[in-house]
Amino acid sequence: MGCHVESPLTRARHAIGGILFALLAGCAHAVAQEPRAAIEATERSVQFGGLGPTAGFTASPSEGDVWRMVGFYVQAARAKGEAEVTLWWVARLVIMDGDRRQIRWADSRACPALVDALGRMMRISPAGFAVSGMQPYAPIPAYLADGVVYTVWSNSGVQPDGSPVDVTMTGNGGGLAEWGEATLRALEPCWSDDAPPRPRRS
Repeated sequence: MGCHVESPLTRARHAIGGILFALLAGCAHAVAQEPRAAIEATERSVQFGGLGPTAGFTASPSEGDVWRMVGFYVQAARAKGEAEVTLWWVARLVIMDGDRRQIRWADSRACPALVDALGRMMRISPAGFAVSGMQPYAPIPAYLADGVVYTVWSNSGVQPDGSPVDVTMTGNGGGLAEWGEATLRALEPCWSDDAPPRPRRS
């Protein structure tokens, strides 16, 4: 029975080939992930009524190509001859299915559920910072491998001392996921293909 022995040069070539394959695979994975991040960044910059979204969330299922992103916009206007400013909110839904994009709208003036959802968002229990190893008696939290991952964000957050802060929380369980699921259900009958009208300002 013969014995094949690789030369050092051959082993080096195989090692380099393995490294290149790993790098290319990593690059391909990164490229595959870039469109989602680029889409989210683009959609968060979309303005309505001259303003960008003040808050929003994404819902990303662990399986399938369909995911959703909702942006919330506050609007203000003063009717002619009146001193009081009227506030209302607009929600813009982006449904991504692979490369296909669908835009839908909801308006709190016709959908009170939108105001209720925003009120519940402000009551989501804040997450606390934790560092592994700093809490020796606390079990390491377990994350579900499936389900829907929700990322909820606001650029109008407030710290306990009143200082402003941008807030972003991601999870697929607890109050965060409960709010995301409830909000999608509550707004389902409110969505329209047409953007809401903007009342004339004085």
